[in-house]
Amino acid sequence: MSNRQEAELEEMREIFTLVDTDGGGTVSREEMKDLFNIVGINSTKEQLDKMLKVMDSDNSGEIDFEEFSSVMLRRVQVEFTPNEVKNAFEVIRKEKGCGNNTKLNKSHIIEFLDSFDTLKGEEDKSYLDLVEQIECDAHGYIDFREYVDMMMTF
Repeated sequence: MSNRQEAELEEMREIFTLVDTDGGGTVSREEMKDLFNIVGINSTKEQLDKMLKVMDSDNSGEIDFEEFSSVMLRRVQVEFTPNEVKNAFEVIRKEKGCGNNTKLNKSHIIEFLDSFDTLKGEEDKSYLDLVEQIECDAHGYIDFREYVDMMMTF
C-alpha cells in the first residue's frame, strides 16, 4: 500500500470514528443521518435508505469500517461529474437499443464494457466487481439517472 493510500485510509478511519458516535464499531442509520445534518446534506428518508443500502454490502443494517472506507475512498477517487457519468450511461443505452428508457440491465453494462476489453485485447475484468455493486430493481434493472444522482451526491 502506498503512502498516499495509507494516508487516505487513516483519514477515513478518523472520519469513521467521528461518525461512530456511540463507539460501537459500526455506523447506524441514525449516526449517518446526524452526520449528514451536521455537514449540511439534506436527504430524505428514501435517499438515506438508498445510500445505506449501497454502503451496507453485508446487509447487516449498519456500516462497518471496511464498507465505509470502500465507498468513501471510491468517492474520493471519482474524477467525473454526474453529467459525464450520465452521458456514459446514455451511450450504453443507445448502443444497446434501450429506447428512451432510463433503465439498464446489468448485462447491458457488462456487455458494453466487455466490448472495449475485447477491442484492446485485454482480459482485465476489474469492472465486474463495480458493476456487481450496483443496486437493481426486482427485474435486474437500474435507473441510471437515479443511481448516478445518489452516488455522486454523498
